[in-house]
Order: sequence, then structure tokens, then C-alpha cells
Amino acid sequence: CFSLGMDAYISKPFIPDELFNKIDMLTSKEHFREQPSNSQTNKNNIKYKYLDLKNLEKIYGNNNDKIVNIINICLTEVPHQLSELLTKINVKDFKDMQIISHSLRTSLNYLGLETLINYAREIENQASQQKSSEKTLENYNLIAEKWEKIKVELQDFVISRGTVNS
Repeated sequence: CFSLGMDAYISKPFIPDELFNKIDMLTSKEHFREQPSNSQTNKNNIKYKYLDLKNLEKIYGNNNDKIVNIINICLTEVPHQLSELLTKINVKDFKDMQIISHSLRTSLNYLGLETLINYAREIENQASQQKSSEKTLENYNLIAEKWEKIKVELQDFVISRGTVNS
């Protein structure tokens, strides 16, 4: 697919405006819809250094329980995904590296973590080409290091919303 120019993607769950923007971008040279700006505040006006929860708020609106549930799932799943990804990088299991990094991108998309999504995409692309290099491990380490800081913001968010995963 990549060799045929099919290198665009939209992570699930997708936001309809993003889909339409991507279609416009790929089908029209003159007309581009303006991309929404990345805000780092949520509806409670709490500022976050890393998080952009607009995706969750667009999907779930004001449903606090669903937003907190997704965040709790990410708090559980991302560490497992990172652990498995590191194992697959170390043994050069390219098929599983590609699958896990793609799944990781989906988790990170919920949280609006564009920089980390890009690192995971690079790992996925290298795995699809059956390549592993120092850059692969460097991208993994960047994700893992940032995740530790992001995890604190996520836990603070969950506590601020009054719901804690038991």
C-alpha cells in the first residue's frame, strides 16, 4: 500500500470532521478545510502539558463516566502495549511490532498525543518494511519516557473528575 502512495490514515475512533478534512486534502488541490487547533484544556479549563482530550470530548460529549472509563482503559493498556512492543523490538518480530504499534497509536489518539502517535507510526512503518534500527528503539524510548509524565496527568484528570479506577 505504501509503495502505491497509500500512506494517509485516520486513527479509530475517527472524528467525522477529520475524515472530511482528509478526503478534501486528498481529492482537491485548491480547497482545504482548516484543521481544528489543538487545545490543551478540557471543559473544566484545566491545563495539561501533554494531553489534548478534545477527541474524547467530541466522541462522548459531557459523559464523564465514559471519558474516565476510556482513560482508565488507556492507563491499563498502554503500559502493556509498551512492554509487548519492547519485547518485539528486541527479538525483531516485525509482524507483531507492526500490530502492537498500530494498536498503541489508537490508544494514544484517544488522548490527543500527536507527537507520540508519530513515533509509534515510525515504528509501525519500519516494522512493515521489516527494518529495525537504533531509531526504532529511540522512538520507543521517547514514547515510554513521555508516557510516564502523561500517566501522571491522566491520573490527575481521573481524580479531578471524581472517579477513580479501582
